[in-house]
Amino acid sequence: MTKKQRIEWIDVLKAVGMFAVVWGHCVQGVVNSQDPNPVLASIILKTLYSFHMPLFFIISGLTFNPHTEQSFLHFAKHKAQGLIYPYLTLSVCVFPIWLFERHVGAVQADSVISIFAGTVYSNASVIRGIANAGWFMLSLFVADCLVSMICRMTDDWLRRGELSIAILILGILSTAGGDNALGAPWHLEVACVCQSYVLAGFVLRQRMSWLDNLQRRWGSIPLAVVCTLIASFCAYANGTCDYSNYKYGNILFAIGSALGFSLALIIVMRRITHGGILAYIGRNTVVFLMFHVNILRLVQHYFPIVEHRALFATLAAVLLYALLLLPTAIFTQLFPFIIRWPKSIKRGTR
Repeated sequence: MTKKQRIEWIDVLKAVGMFAVVWGHCVQGVVNSQDPNPVLASIILKTLYSFHMPLFFIISGLTFNPHTEQSFLHFAKHKAQGLIYPYLTLSVCVFPIWLFERHVGAVQADSVISIFAGTVYSNASVIRGIANAGWFMLSLFVADCLVSMICRMTDDWLRRGELSIAILILGILSTAGGDNALGAPWHLEVACVCQSYVLAGFVLRQRMSWLDNLQRRWGSIPLAVVCTLIASFCAYANGTCDYSNYKYGNILFAIGSALGFSLALIIVMRRITHGGILAYIGRNTVVFLMFHVNILRLVQHYFPIVEHRALFATLAAVLLYALLLLPTAIFTQLFPFIIRWPKSIKRGTR
């Protein structure tokens, strides 16, 4: 099997999306604190949370090929190797950090058995895990499998859209009770909602010439500005989204802001031909995703000032983002089998 050629701008897009995730988690502490003027933090949080998770589902759709493998089981196995495997191995790597957090009182004093059960369940609203942000990887696995099944059922794009909308509605209905939501493992409810973003990314990939024509006609920057304005209207007309806690507000506004901001970033990022360090980060966002929350908790524990102002939280996000390059380099250079399925490394695959 030959090595797959990576698309540079997509790696950069993933790196930008990952910073949005880190920044959002840093600023969230300010919104939840006793800051006398949390308006700026609230604006930042509402903006970031309106698109940062959907963006990664859309990116998955941009690189999605439901027929890569001969059967659905082979497809699911391939996806499990790329998502479930690093989720489990990196959870074990993060475990010593969690133990230290528990020792100093930076997290709740859950038992080791409970925290490992929560890691397998991967839904912190029911039972906490080692690296709660990793829920995305398992939810993405389910969402990808759902879209694969949809695409294998029919080649009709209209029919695919109808099936996707039906599953989306099912996901919304299953969380309609808010705090009384089902709380299924692997955030299955979120996967049902976000499979629509995977399909949207896949559709965009198939219709990229349409986007090329728009960019030639209107220009990349004006088109990105229009998408941003539409997304901003949807985001601020809606409440703050929080996909991991089933908070979508008005789902039409939620979809509008997610697609608008994501499309604006895609339009801009497609102009990048050499991503440098950002492309490197984009190839290894799994390490950033799994480690950043646990390290952030320690930063907030020892330096509570980062939760007092949006500026301090932003600086913390930048420094944390840079710091995460260290474990990334360690894993990619010394222990690549931890973040990639060993046979894939030997074969030279992604």
